[in-house]
Amino acid sequence: MDWDTPVLARMTLEVRGGLTHFPGLVSKTVSVTCTDPRDVDQLAEFADAALFFSRPDQGDKCGPDARTYLLRIELGERSRALTVADPINDKEVARLIRFVRALAAEREGQSPQR
Repeated sequence: MDWDTPVLARMTLEVRGGLTHFPGLVSKTVSVTCTDPRDVDQLAEFADAALFFSRPDQGDKCGPDARTYLLRIELGERSRALTVADPINDKEVARLIRFVRALAAEREGQSPQR
């Protein structure tokens, strides 16, 4: 990372639970730091379309075997963590989560998981 390049956004996505979850195992977490203004603009567009910074948090309102996503975004002056349960019924939230996963996979040199 170039320390002279300003960080414009940070995202962390933690995937918890699901049918294959076993107590004691570490949940899958990906983190992304954005320095590219194009990625930040797209993140802002997707976050605003999903009402990320204002929508109610689902918290623990899901079934025992359901997967949950804990998405944290720091974008300019805005910062929030949001828990979303599977299945994700809002297409804009699903698109935001796919975007974060794709950025993380791109940084890791992998193809994005669907």
